[in-house]
Amino acid sequence: MLVCGAPTAAQNDLAQWWAKQMQQPAYRAAWDGLYIYDLSREKEILDVHGGRLLAPASVMKLLTTATAWQLLGSDFRYETRIYAVGTVNARVLNGYLMIAPSGDPTLGSRYFEETAPGLFWQAMTEAIRQQGIDSVAQGVCLLETDFDPNVTPDGWIWEDLGNYYAAPAFDLNWRDNTLYAYFSPGRAPGEPALLRKVEPALPFAVEAWTNQVTTGKAGSGDQVYADRAAYQVQGFLRGTYPMDGTFPVKLMMHYPAVYFLQEMGEHLRAGGVRCSPLPEPCRVALPKESRLLWVHRSPRLEDIIRETNRRSINLFAEGLYKTLALRMGAHTSHNDAAEVIKSFWRGQGVVLDQARILDGSGLSPANALTPRMIVALLRVMAGMPHAASFRNTLAQAGSSGTLRWFGRGTALAGRVWAKTGSMRDVVSLAGYYHSASGRHYAFAFMLNKADASYTEVMQLYARLLLQLP
Repeated sequence: MLVCGAPTAAQNDLAQWWAKQMQQPAYRAAWDGLYIYDLSREKEILDVHGGRLLAPASVMKLLTTATAWQLLGSDFRYETRIYAVGTVNARVLNGYLMIAPSGDPTLGSRYFEETAPGLFWQAMTEAIRQQGIDSVAQGVCLLETDFDPNVTPDGWIWEDLGNYYAAPAFDLNWRDNTLYAYFSPGRAPGEPALLRKVEPALPFAVEAWTNQVTTGKAGSGDQVYADRAAYQVQGFLRGTYPMDGTFPVKLMMHYPAVYFLQEMGEHLRAGGVRCSPLPEPCRVALPKESRLLWVHRSPRLEDIIRETNRRSINLFAEGLYKTLALRMGAHTSHNDAAEVIKSFWRGQGVVLDQARILDGSGLSPANALTPRMIVALLRVMAGMPHAASFRNTLAQAGSSGTLRWFGRGTALAGRVWAKTGSMRDVVSLAGYYHSASGRHYAFAFMLNKADASYTEVMQLYARLLLQLP
């Protein structure tokens, strides 16, 4: 343990209490790292392996969202533009409609009222008709962008790919890049579970999946896993679906542009605009002449970050991560994003040179941060004019997001704002604690390889925080 100056009795008590917990069988072989800083007194409170690189899981989103807030600004909005390319005669566009994607991860998202697909299509169709177009001769194309077509981050594992939480961010995202699979369970555990339909639907949507899902016991929940890579039409379904299940299983869209363009053609025709969609998404370079027809603007960045942090939405974090690289002039939107992040925080006095940043969401198990790095970032954000606004994008103990059950009925309720992180062998928690005594703390707790459940580790973290004055 390292501390600045001689440790106080309270600091020794915290360190000794934690060391005692780590002697329990569930934690004896675990890798731990803790760091607590008193923002009120500008004083280090606890450092237990604070310089150890550990997998952060979704705590990585703190790094992504804080950087996006600083570099893009809380009022930043994505803009998806639609152009007419060609001439219009007698309300016929003798050319094509061109979609200019911006990487907006919220396009058609279920997480915001204003991004609902129905509202999007209605506004787009009305705008096109108001521009004097009732028919499009050559369909719809997508503008070529600088986004890296290699959309899957390094280090993501096959076990995750195909599942909704591993949907990568494309230049054109749609409906959270998520599909919904509907099953009919068998009459007894072990019997095949029939895949009835997949929505949004494409021709051969069900046939594209090799289904080996069987029926699980009543109450066993969603144990269905998908294997499918980006751009890959064929996929594999495995696991179990409960006998009493009535819910859809969320899967990853392999190529959101295909679904977007199919829906666009359907809604244009329903709205009175004749348009024949192309069988595959076509990409075009920026034409010399085009006419802007309509602009769709995303929710404000502050609102996107709030959903990202509170609900731990991987797609939003990956979209922001790639946007950072492009907006800062990097050559690609994927591999250069880590250097953009490190460079910015270097200028703020936060050294991330040894950090391993493979994505923006924390899904890669090869990501690695130290508790000190995380708290250093939190300290910078706490000193900014927008400190309270950023803090309020985090889940609040006993109230919201992934912390709605954390600390409920204790002194932590309503006083902790933090980001959780969990995956196999990883439970992390980092954020702020405003104690009843008026002290403000920034903290980062990380445990890897513990033989304990997520709930048990989070309870341990709560007990540690409750000891702070």
